[in-house]
Amino acid sequence: MKTTLVTALILLSTTFAFSSCKDSSYTPPKNVVSAFKAKYPSAKRVEWEVKNTYQVAEFHIDFTEVEAWFDNNGQWVMTESDVKYNSLPVVIRNSFKSGEYGRWEVEDVDKLERAGMETIYIIEAELGEQEVALHYLENGTLVKTLMDNDGRGYQPESAPKTVLQFIQQKYPQANIVEIDQDKGLLKIDIIDQQIMKEVVFNHQNQWVVTTWEVSHKRSSIN
Repeated sequence: MKTTLVTALILLSTTFAFSSCKDSSYTPPKNVVSAFKAKYPSAKRVEWEVKNTYQVAEFHIDFTEVEAWFDNNGQWVMTESDVKYNSLPVVIRNSFKSGEYGRWEVEDVDKLERAGMETIYIIEAELGEQEVALHYLENGTLVKTLMDNDGRGYQPESAPKTVLQFIQQKYPQANIVEIDQDKGLLKIDIIDQQIMKEVVFNHQNQWVVTTWEVSHKRSSIN
């Protein structure tokens, strides 16, 4: 009994301490606040916190909940906004309805804007105990499907300068869509002249391969 009680008290204290880490009175450095006000002059009910190494502002614009991330130099890196399903671009709604998960129930929709990358709309849907997160471009193209979405939230994505320089030189008209680490490989999805491509780099940031789908549904490699 005593051991159980002591354990419970320790867990309760730990939980309280963890939940108290966020300080609603916290204010980031002046350069970050200035950059935020310049980008979102109409923001209301602003609260700041630190996530990883980023300064994060949670606020409202009209009736929309928004979260904006800045680095310590005041550079904006990412914004996540809640979006109503009916406010999505028509092409995205049509793509969702006509797709594999069109009959699933939509639970949440987010708009993800990131520095140097394409804007992504994410539809989270469920069917029974199954969950999926569908990532769409503004033109309705489905670029990523994540099953069993665990709601961990989104983090700023970045790649080494050498990798970004390589992409810019090899695919000068391309825009970056997603950046992922997978089994020691850096995989970057790009749109190059309206074609989705995956550019793969090894752990030394050396280019390995680029693949994409061609019209007869076979992968092309270069």
